[in-house]
Amino acid sequence: VIGRPAGSLSDFRYSRAMIQSGIVWNEENISKFLQSPQGFVRGNRMPFAGISSERERVDIINYLNNVSR
Repeated sequence: VIGRPAGSLSDFRYSRAMIQSGIVWNEENISKFLQSPQGFVRGNRMPFAGISSERERVDIINYLNNVSR
């Protein structure tokens, strides 16, 4: 995930908003997206309210860093 352009996997049906976002996932972008998916990428199809806890977002990002390597 880290370092990959948003909406770039060929085997997943992304929203047009995600594909056209121009985002490359890094820790800052992932944190913002996890906090407010609709606020960070307007028009995405993610039916998720977000994670307000910074600690939880940091834990998720740490996990993603470990599985991305």
